[in-house]
Parts: sequence; structure tokens; C-alpha cells
Amino acid sequence: MNNLMSFKYWINTRPGSLSPLFLDGLVVFLVLLFAGFITLQFLKKHNNRIYFRIFEKLSTFTFANFFIGLMLTFFSFELIPVLSARFWYLLWFVGMVTWLAFIFRELKKIPEKKKKLQEKQEFQKYIP
Repeated sequence: MNNLMSFKYWINTRPGSLSPLFLDGLVVFLVLLFAGFITLQFLKKHNNRIYFRIFEKLSTFTFANFFIGLMLTFFSFELIPVLSARFWYLLWFVGMVTWLAFIFRELKKIPEKKKKLQEKQEFQKYIP
């Protein structure tokens, strides 16, 4: 645990191979991201106008992070000096959290969009 708290651990450009526990967790996370991407592709095909944009953003999020994680895993497996550094995992995590924050901000607008759509449908039913 002391290793994780040291600055030298995170900026080491030749960190060595990943621990088996972290590698297994990373592979499981990548499989979940890919499964999420496939699921969201099926959900996007349904004609739900309100949630389509959210599904589209989440689909892009899962595919992009799957690809980034796959590349980071490859670089660590091949022990490429700078690209296998641990700080890339921190940057990846911060990027994912930021991206999800923007998606959840869009998700909070859904009730407002539903209300506007309902008002529009109510208005349209009286127009010939």
C-alpha cells in the first residue's frame, strides 16, 4: 500500500509488469465495457427519441474507454517504457469520471425533455 502512495511509483517510466490481481481486474473491466457497448448498440436501435442521445453518448464512452484500456494493457504487457507508466491509468480514470459527469448532466435534463414532449403532443392532438 505504501507503493501506491508514493509519487515515484506513479511517474516511473519503466514500471515493470502489472500485478496479476490488477491485470485480472483490468481484463474484467474491459470485458464489461465491451459488453456495455454491445448492449447500448442494441438499445440505440430502439426508436426512443428521449433516451437516444444518452445511449449514443454512453455507447461512445464505453467503446472509447474499452479501446484506451486495451491499449494501456497492451503497452503494459509489452513493457514499452513511457507508454506503460502508471500515471496513464490515473489520467484514464480522471477522464472517465469527467466524461461520466457530462453524461449525467445530460441525464438530468431528461424529465424536462419529457415534459416538453408531452406538452407538444398535447398541443398536436388538437391540430388537424
